[in-house]
Amino acid sequence: MTLLPIATRELRIAARSKTARRVRLWTTVVGVAVGVAILVSSSNRSSPSGLLLFFALSGYTFVLCLLAGVFLTSDSISEEKRAGTLGLLFLTDLEGYEVVLGKFAVRALNPLLALLAILPVISMAILVGGVTAGEFWRMTLALIAALWFSLAIGICVSTRSRDAQKASGATLMILIAVCGGLTWASALASGTQWHRLFHLLSLPSPVTCFRFAFEEQYSLGAKTFWWSLLLLLGAGAALLMLAGWTIQSSWQDDPLAEKPARAWRSNKKTIRSRLGDRSPLLWLMETGGNLQATVWVVAIGWAALVIASCLLPGGIKWPVAFYGSKATAFLLKVLFAAQACRFFVECRQSGALELLLCTPLPEREVIRVQWKQLRNLFLPPLVVFLIPVCFVMFLQEFSMAVTRTATPFLPLMNITGAAGVGTMFLVSTVTEFLALGETGMWLSVWLKKPALAPGMAVMIVLLVPMFFFCIPDIYYDLVLIAWARRRLTRDFRRQVSEQFARHIT
Repeated sequence: MTLLPIATRELRIAARSKTARRVRLWTTVVGVAVGVAILVSSSNRSSPSGLLLFFALSGYTFVLCLLAGVFLTSDSISEEKRAGTLGLLFLTDLEGYEVVLGKFAVRALNPLLALLAILPVISMAILVGGVTAGEFWRMTLALIAALWFSLAIGICVSTRSRDAQKASGATLMILIAVCGGLTWASALASGTQWHRLFHLLSLPSPVTCFRFAFEEQYSLGAKTFWWSLLLLLGAGAALLMLAGWTIQSSWQDDPLAEKPARAWRSNKKTIRSRLGDRSPLLWLMETGGNLQATVWVVAIGWAALVIASCLLPGGIKWPVAFYGSKATAFLLKVLFAAQACRFFVECRQSGALELLLCTPLPEREVIRVQWKQLRNLFLPPLVVFLIPVCFVMFLQEFSMAVTRTATPFLPLMNITGAAGVGTMFLVSTVTEFLALGETGMWLSVWLKKPALAPGMAVMIVLLVPMFFFCIPDIYYDLVLIAWARRRLTRDFRRQVSEQFARHIT
């Protein structure tokens, strides 16, 4: 009898595929190119170049490891549910844990190969200087633990969901709560009587394991790193066991149950009564209130926290608040990318996109209505998020300029510089949202696997520019907007027709 037959079969197929070889090749090529760019740009700095190279590559890899569960395993089981093939597996003598481990193994192969391919590039920082061998091996363990934990969360959420967007959104929210919430609470509680309690609660966070892998933090708390590593590995194993136990009953979930169907119809009737007959396409693109409520909570919550951190005595230091604003904006951008791709991804999976193009409706109108829906959903929360952040940024720069300068002309110059910093932050945020929308819509039409479109859009628009030190992000975003808009307006119908023809043949 073969041990774990599904995992063995899927791994043999995946290991011989061209995708596995391409992942290893391009991960190494991109890593080497980024490493060379970092070394060239940091050649004139006083800090060790090896430490900068190590931090940049390991941080970039760490973010990708956390996003692996969102884009790879969160739809692994729910996809089988929608296709109606999950129940067929349980007609055999397979157990739930065998199905879960099989799906987990095949989805974890490519990110694991990518991680193993980038590790030799990261180890070059030891030869450059500033990084120890122990630091590298600890970082390797931290990255593997982060990947293991993220993939385990994704597959556990997938066993409890049928919708791809809801599964990926729930996985992302859990990762943000564990990585950002626990770590941020521990940072806020530092210096108070609750510091030890929140420090213990932050141990299962991958960010804690990543931070204490560096030599400076490891020398202050070696036990923290090892306890965090063990808790992450144990939590991942517990999540896989929970998924194996849950899948044996969740595969019987009825997608056409009477109560959810009535709720869906009443929700659609409410939406249609609000929209009327003015825009039937906008009615089709309309979503429920869960996503909009999430966006509003994130925007209002962080705006209030930023204002309180600068007005209340003993609040958060402004650099921490600024980089926290960047992280919150990154979360809003990820949600925006997922929503921008959702309509085209669902239409391609159901075959409705070809039927939509058979109507007299032009493709430009489809794209225009999609942007209208995105503006209605994200523009008001984004304004609420950006105005306090930009105002507090200007206020902090103004106060620093006034207190540090005595001549009458330098404060005016520093005020102008503060206004320029706030304006650049505002403009770069807007251009990134526009680039995510255009690129995400085109990728959801062009990719063979449209479910990967949100992840690819986030990687191309948000992660790749981190290593283009000589090119401002605004210029990069403008090039992406022009390219994606041109492809959408010229090749949209042709691309959909070719895919439909290939599907028929």
